[in-house]
Amino acid sequence: MKRKPTLSAIYKIGTYKSLDSQLAEYFHIDPMKEYIGRTIYLVKNPKDHDTIYFASFQNNTSISAGIIQSIDTLKMINLQNISLILSTYPHQDIHLQSCPIINEHLDSFLSETNGWLVYTHQLEFLYMMATQKNHEEATEFRKKFNSKNATFLNTIPDYPLFGTTLNTIIAERLIHPSKTVVRPQYALGYKLFEYLSE
Repeated sequence: MKRKPTLSAIYKIGTYKSLDSQLAEYFHIDPMKEYIGRTIYLVKNPKDHDTIYFASFQNNTSISAGIIQSIDTLKMINLQNISLILSTYPHQDIHLQSCPIINEHLDSFLSETNGWLVYTHQLEFLYMMATQKNHEEATEFRKKFNSKNATFLNTIPDYPLFGTTLNTIIAERLIHPSKTVVRPQYALGYKLFEYLSE
Protein backbone atom coordinates (compact mmCIF):
# COMPACT_ATOMS: atom_id res chain seq x y z
CA MET A 1 0.00 0.00 0.00
CA LYS A 2 1.20 3.51 -0.73
CA ARG A 3 2.23 5.89 2.03
CA LYS A 4 -0.87 7.23 3.77
CA PRO A 5 -1.51 10.78 2.53
CA THR A 6 -2.48 13.71 4.68
CA LEU A 7 -6.20 14.37 4.72
CA SER A 8 -6.89 17.38 2.53
CA ALA A 9 -10.00 16.71 0.44
CA ILE A 10 -12.63 14.03 0.06
CA TYR A 11 -14.54 13.39 -3.15
CA LYS A 12 -17.58 11.25 -3.80
CA ILE A 13 -16.74 8.57 -6.37
CA GLY A 14 -19.68 6.20 -6.51
CA THR A 15 -21.05 3.05 -4.89
CA TYR A 16 -19.48 -0.14 -3.59
CA LYS A 17 -18.47 -1.19 -7.12
CA SER A 18 -15.71 1.43 -6.87
CA LEU A 19 -14.35 -0.26 -3.77
CA ASP A 20 -11.05 -1.89 -4.66
CA SER A 21 -8.65 -4.19 -2.86
CA GLN A 22 -6.69 -1.23 -1.43
CA LEU A 23 -9.67 0.02 0.57
CA ALA A 24 -10.75 -3.48 1.55
CA GLU A 25 -7.25 -4.22 2.83
CA TYR A 26 -6.92 -0.91 4.67
CA PHE A 27 -10.24 -1.16 6.50
CA HIS A 28 -10.32 -4.97 6.75
CA ILE A 29 -13.76 -5.26 5.22
CA ASP A 30 -15.65 -7.35 2.73
CA PRO A 31 -17.12 -4.77 0.32
CA MET A 32 -19.84 -7.08 -0.96
CA LYS A 33 -21.15 -7.69 2.55
CA GLU A 34 -20.74 -4.27 4.12
CA TYR A 35 -21.04 -1.65 1.40
CA ILE A 36 -23.74 -2.63 -1.08
CA GLY A 37 -25.61 0.54 -1.98
CA ARG A 38 -23.38 2.74 0.15
CA THR A 39 -21.52 5.80 -1.04
CA ILE A 40 -17.75 5.59 -1.37
CA TYR A 41 -15.42 8.55 -0.96
CA LEU A 42 -11.92 9.10 -2.29
CA VAL A 43 -9.43 10.81 0.00
CA LYS A 44 -6.81 12.55 -2.10
CA ASN A 45 -3.71 14.57 -1.41
CA PRO A 46 -3.24 16.90 -4.41
CA LYS A 47 0.38 17.67 -3.43
CA ASP A 48 1.84 14.25 -4.12
CA HIS A 49 -1.11 12.48 -5.76
CA ASP A 50 -1.05 9.56 -3.34
CA THR A 51 -4.55 8.26 -2.87
CA ILE A 52 -6.43 6.14 -0.41
CA TYR A 53 -10.10 5.40 -0.03
CA PHE A 54 -12.63 6.02 2.68
CA ALA A 55 -16.19 4.69 2.75
CA SER A 56 -19.31 5.97 4.47
CA PHE A 57 -21.31 3.79 6.85
CA GLN A 58 -24.62 5.52 6.22
CA ASN A 59 -26.36 6.06 2.89
CA ASN A 60 -26.83 9.75 3.62
CA THR A 61 -23.50 10.51 5.25
CA SER A 62 -21.75 13.33 3.42
CA ILE A 63 -18.02 13.83 3.92
CA SER A 64 -16.90 17.14 2.44
CA ALA A 65 -14.17 19.72 2.48
CA GLY A 66 -16.23 21.51 5.17
CA ILE A 67 -15.71 18.56 7.50
CA ILE A 68 -11.99 18.58 6.81
CA GLN A 69 -11.82 22.31 7.55
CA SER A 70 -13.58 21.72 10.89
CA ILE A 71 -11.16 18.93 11.76
CA ASP A 72 -8.23 21.20 10.91
CA THR A 73 -9.44 23.78 13.47
CA LEU A 74 -9.59 21.29 16.36
CA LYS A 75 -7.10 21.83 19.17
CA MET A 76 -7.33 18.14 19.92
CA ILE A 77 -8.39 15.39 17.53
CA ASN A 78 -10.28 12.70 19.42
CA LEU A 79 -13.11 10.29 18.71
CA GLN A 80 -15.58 12.51 20.54
CA ASN A 81 -14.90 15.55 18.36
CA ILE A 82 -14.67 13.60 15.10
CA SER A 83 -18.00 11.86 15.79
CA LEU A 84 -19.63 15.18 16.72
CA ILE A 85 -18.48 16.79 13.47
CA LEU A 86 -19.75 13.90 11.35
CA SER A 87 -23.04 13.67 13.26
CA THR A 88 -23.95 17.36 13.00
CA TYR A 89 -22.59 18.27 9.54
CA PRO A 90 -23.17 20.83 7.99
CA HIS A 91 -23.91 22.54 11.33
CA GLN A 92 -20.84 21.14 13.10
CA ASP A 93 -19.10 24.42 13.85
CA ILE A 94 -21.78 25.71 16.25
CA HIS A 95 -21.62 22.41 18.16
CA LEU A 96 -17.84 22.60 18.52
CA GLN A 97 -18.25 25.71 20.69
CA SER A 98 -18.91 25.09 24.39
CA CYS A 99 -22.41 25.80 25.64
CA PRO A 100 -22.25 29.09 27.61
CA ILE A 101 -24.97 28.02 30.06
CA ILE A 102 -23.44 26.70 33.26
CA ASN A 103 -24.97 23.70 35.01
CA GLU A 104 -22.27 21.48 36.50
CA HIS A 105 -24.17 18.19 36.45
CA LEU A 106 -25.83 18.74 33.09
CA ASP A 107 -22.53 19.91 31.58
CA SER A 108 -20.92 16.69 32.77
CA PHE A 109 -23.74 14.57 31.32
CA LEU A 110 -23.50 16.34 27.95
CA SER A 111 -19.71 16.63 27.96
CA GLU A 112 -19.16 14.59 24.77
CA THR A 113 -21.12 17.23 22.83
CA ASN A 114 -19.69 20.32 24.58
CA GLY A 115 -22.79 20.81 26.72
CA TRP A 116 -25.25 20.71 23.82
CA LEU A 117 -28.13 18.27 23.45
CA VAL A 118 -27.32 16.49 20.20
CA TYR A 119 -27.71 12.71 20.29
CA THR A 120 -30.77 10.48 20.46
CA HIS A 121 -29.50 8.58 23.49
CA GLN A 122 -28.91 11.84 25.39
CA LEU A 123 -32.55 12.86 25.08
CA GLU A 124 -33.71 9.36 25.94
CA PHE A 125 -31.61 9.19 29.11
CA LEU A 126 -32.63 12.70 30.18
CA TYR A 127 -36.26 11.66 29.78
CA MET A 128 -35.72 8.46 31.78
CA MET A 129 -34.00 10.35 34.59
CA ALA A 130 -36.73 13.00 34.72
CA THR A 131 -39.70 10.60 34.56
CA GLN A 132 -38.45 7.23 35.86
CA LYS A 133 -39.77 5.71 32.63
CA ASN A 134 -38.11 2.73 30.95
CA HIS A 135 -35.99 2.75 27.81
CA GLU A 136 -38.84 1.62 25.56
CA GLU A 137 -40.97 4.55 26.72
CA ALA A 138 -38.01 6.92 26.33
CA THR A 139 -37.45 5.73 22.76
CA GLU A 140 -41.11 6.36 21.98
CA PHE A 141 -40.82 9.84 23.49
CA ARG A 142 -37.75 10.58 21.36
CA LYS A 143 -39.47 9.40 18.17
CA LYS A 144 -42.50 11.60 18.87
CA PHE A 145 -40.22 14.50 19.72
CA ASN A 146 -38.28 14.14 16.47
CA SER A 147 -41.53 14.03 14.51
CA LYS A 148 -41.96 17.68 15.58
CA ASN A 149 -45.67 17.23 16.14
CA ALA A 150 -46.78 20.56 17.58
CA THR A 151 -49.56 19.06 19.69
CA PHE A 152 -47.14 16.61 21.32
CA LEU A 153 -44.42 19.20 21.89
CA ASN A 154 -46.86 21.60 23.54
CA THR A 155 -48.02 18.94 26.00
CA ILE A 156 -44.64 17.82 27.38
CA PRO A 157 -44.88 18.33 31.17
CA ASP A 158 -42.27 20.51 32.89
CA TYR A 159 -40.30 17.63 34.42
CA PRO A 160 -37.71 18.86 36.97
CA LEU A 161 -34.14 17.77 36.23
CA PHE A 162 -30.65 18.95 37.26
CA GLY A 163 -32.03 22.07 38.97
CA THR A 164 -33.95 23.08 35.87
CA THR A 165 -36.57 21.32 33.72
CA LEU A 166 -36.46 18.99 30.74
CA ASN A 167 -38.26 21.56 28.59
CA THR A 168 -35.74 24.24 29.50
CA ILE A 169 -32.83 21.90 28.73
CA ILE A 170 -34.32 21.20 25.31
CA ALA A 171 -35.00 24.89 24.64
CA GLU A 172 -31.53 26.05 25.67
CA ARG A 173 -29.30 23.20 24.55
CA LEU A 174 -30.83 21.78 21.39
CA ILE A 175 -29.31 24.14 18.81
CA HIS A 176 -29.36 21.96 15.69
CA PRO A 177 -31.43 23.89 13.10
CA SER A 178 -33.69 20.88 12.56
CA LYS A 179 -34.62 21.00 16.27
CA THR A 180 -34.20 17.21 16.40
CA VAL A 181 -31.68 14.93 18.04
CA VAL A 182 -29.50 12.78 15.78
CA ARG A 183 -27.86 9.38 15.93
CA PRO A 184 -24.14 9.63 16.70
CA GLN A 185 -21.82 8.57 13.90
CA TYR A 186 -19.51 6.58 16.17
CA ALA A 187 -18.67 3.85 13.65
CA LEU A 188 -17.77 6.26 10.88
CA GLY A 189 -16.08 8.56 13.39
CA TYR A 190 -13.92 5.72 14.67
CA LYS A 191 -12.71 4.82 11.18
CA LEU A 192 -11.83 8.43 10.41
CA PHE A 193 -10.22 8.90 13.85
CA GLU A 194 -8.20 5.72 13.34
CA TYR A 195 -7.05 7.00 9.96
CA LEU A 196 -6.04 10.41 11.33
CA SER A 197 -4.25 8.91 14.33
CA GLU A 198 -1.84 6.73 12.35
